[in-house]
Amino acid sequence: MMEMTATADDPRATAPPRWLLVAALLLPMLFNAIALLPELRSSTLSDNDQVFHYVFIARANQAIDGGDSPFDHWVPELELGFPEFLYYQNLPHLAVVALYRLLGRHLSLLRALNLVRYLLMVSFPLTVYWSMRRMEFSAVAAAVAATFCSTLSSQVPLGFDYRSYVWEGFGMYPQLCAMHLMFIAVASLQSVLRRAKCFPTAIVASAALVLSDLLYGCIFAVLALLLLALRIWEVLRAADGKSEIGKMLARLAARFALVATVAFLIAAYQIVPFLQGMRYVSSAVPEVPVPLAHGGIRTSAILFGLFDGGEFDHYRLPVLTFLILLGIVYSLSRRQGGAPLAIAIFVISETLAFGRVFFGSAIELIPLARDLPLIRFAAGVDFAAILLIGLGAELLWRWLAQHWSRYAMAAFAIGIGFIAIVAFQERWSFYERSGREMAETAQALVADSGLREIFAKLKTLPPGRVYAGKHSNWGTWLAIGRLHVFDLLPVEQFDTVMPWQSLSLNSSVLWKINIPDAALCNLFNIRYVIAPPALRVPPSYKEVLNTSQYVLYAIETGGYAELGRVAKLVTFPPRDRLADINQVWMTGSDPVDGRFIAFSTGRSSAELLQVNPGSSDSGELGSIVIEVLTPDSYSSNVSVTAPSSALMVIKITYHPNWHLSIDGREQPTFMVSPSYIGTMLSPGHHLISAEYRTSKPKTKLLVVSSLILLVTFISQYLAGLGSWLESYNK
Repeated sequence: MMEMTATADDPRATAPPRWLLVAALLLPMLFNAIALLPELRSSTLSDNDQVFHYVFIARANQAIDGGDSPFDHWVPELELGFPEFLYYQNLPHLAVVALYRLLGRHLSLLRALNLVRYLLMVSFPLTVYWSMRRMEFSAVAAAVAATFCSTLSSQVPLGFDYRSYVWEGFGMYPQLCAMHLMFIAVASLQSVLRRAKCFPTAIVASAALVLSDLLYGCIFAVLALLLLALRIWEVLRAADGKSEIGKMLARLAARFALVATVAFLIAAYQIVPFLQGMRYVSSAVPEVPVPLAHGGIRTSAILFGLFDGGEFDHYRLPVLTFLILLGIVYSLSRRQGGAPLAIAIFVISETLAFGRVFFGSAIELIPLARDLPLIRFAAGVDFAAILLIGLGAELLWRWLAQHWSRYAMAAFAIGIGFIAIVAFQERWSFYERSGREMAETAQALVADSGLREIFAKLKTLPPGRVYAGKHSNWGTWLAIGRLHVFDLLPVEQFDTVMPWQSLSLNSSVLWKINIPDAALCNLFNIRYVIAPPALRVPPSYKEVLNTSQYVLYAIETGGYAELGRVAKLVTFPPRDRLADINQVWMTGSDPVDGRFIAFSTGRSSAELLQVNPGSSDSGELGSIVIEVLTPDSYSSNVSVTAPSSALMVIKITYHPNWHLSIDGREQPTFMVSPSYIGTMLSPGHHLISAEYRTSKPKTKLLVVSSLILLVTFISQYLAGLGSWLESYNK
């Protein structure tokens, strides 16, 4: 019998010793475990997205305590209130709440969030290695990719660079979860398409990815179609006859459809209400720093970042760029393993991420291109870059094994070791700087007794919204280390007008606020303003408390509701038109005069609005007293003294899930400018009660999704049990 010998063309036959690959996998995990310890110990939030992610976590935990749904509830602290979890992916937030409760509430919610973040950042190399092995990459490629997957340093923001996740960075916690899930989902789907295995894993990972980051779900959808196309191409190349091709393509289509359909059904409780309620989500673009703005990256950085090292080795020698370029060369010369996948993902993601530069307005032909921040497809570029790093290392190892066989292992270890020293040294400096600023901010918070006085005073005053500026005005003067006062207001559960995500229909007008005058304060119920002593404020501001760094002012407002009149009635416009209509309304005299635009959303609201839009009635309309608020309800006593019906405006963001009762009888509501809850009141005394109720379709879909998920887990268990019995019988 002829003995089979390995060839140099087979990287598995000439692989480095196992201990070297294990070391390559454990090295980054140990490094991250040590370097990122300050992230675990942190007791402060940062001036980034972590603020509202923490607010979402705290509000979800509060909703459970109050007997409300953690999957759909009102968040009053941001943007005049908004049902964040009805639209925003929430699986990562609910995972923190679950951990917090499983640990018996012995950790604070912030500590639980930091623990999850820390574990995800430390374990990412393990996820990469596991996934790449199932994507048929060699052990060398998977191990080296795992070594450097957490060391990307990019001038293009919001990708897999850990700057997206650490304290000094962008605080994108859901994306951190999605980064893991993207690797697992791609690897599992490839196993489904190639070997008809890992169906439950592919289904659950795909659904969890969508529920963790909707945008990453869109990126994954593109990658999934690419996986299918590559597999079809392989089938067409390898098949012998037309009948065989037809059968194999039918099987592929069935496998893909099964995963996609079941994953969609599991995630449907989030996707369907999101799509149904899109008319109540703002299309306004937030005012953000230029590097993060839509299309704000310099063209030179886009076109030449790969070649000058800026795309993956910003602030250091282009060591990863070297491996990526080797990986591109290697991929173009191979049709085996994961090489075609890596180069295809890289090209497609680069094209989509910077499509506006390459194709201009023609990119709008892609579905949802106008609503998606395409620069976020840089995540797909980083995904492919990690695969290419592994392939570049594999090419390097094969070349050494062929030409320096005696010294291959030593030369490979020295080369990878040099790259590791350069990459990890830069990351260590970055994490050290982040930890230092974290400690300085924590110390500044402890030393800031004035802010504690301000917050303590606010908690004793009647309810009202609080304003402390924003990023684009004097709010930046009120800094505590890397934090600002406006960051801490929602964390302390004060209602604010600081726009964060721009999901609320009110966000387009909130971005325009600078130093609000009495009319604006009344319109948005800005009852308190925290300002620096040097700021000149309107005469309507009455000083309440003065410290060395802050002055707390009170402004007389009408509260969370007011009586007014309908200036005109219009049909509910498209989202992009609503902002323009409200902006024109804001610049006129109607807000001061208590005249509002009413937006008809159907027959019930049109019948309710039986008023003369051109009415010029004047005089007192009545009064509103005894306002009572909870996070998701409002009630008051109203006396209408006008001879005809009056418009009641509740200054909370309009959404059809708000239900209003007048004297115990439910009455339809409608939206009034800018985006408030409106209803009509007849003359007399009335008891008003309004509450936000969980979406019924979402509740029903959640039950269906849970049942499908349970069936998926049971099928996974039965499949595993069947495999065990089969091997046992053998």
